[in-house]
Amino acid sequence: MKKSEVRKVNRKIKKAMVRKIAKSKLLRHTSSTGPQLINNLDIVFCLDITGSMDYYLNEVLTTMITLIDDFKNRTEVRHIKTRFGFVGYRDHPP
Repeated sequence: MKKSEVRKVNRKIKKAMVRKIAKSKLLRHTSSTGPQLINNLDIVFCLDITGSMDYYLNEVLTTMITLIDDFKNRTEVRHIKTRFGFVGYRDHPP
């Protein structure tokens, strides 16, 4: 897949993910008093950063940063304290 094709796919995925999370029922929980908005949300990205990903890594990291910025700017989630994390996994050294 060419870099331009990867970028196009990443943009589509990013927009879809932001929309889905922001409108999701996952941002609400049910208690004894009925549905309530969630006040805290943790989102963790897990990424393969092995040598085989070198070609894609910069684009993926840029997309992650854009996704985080877009998510934080959505009016639907501004009331939620959101924390983002990152876990990268690598090849085991010989």
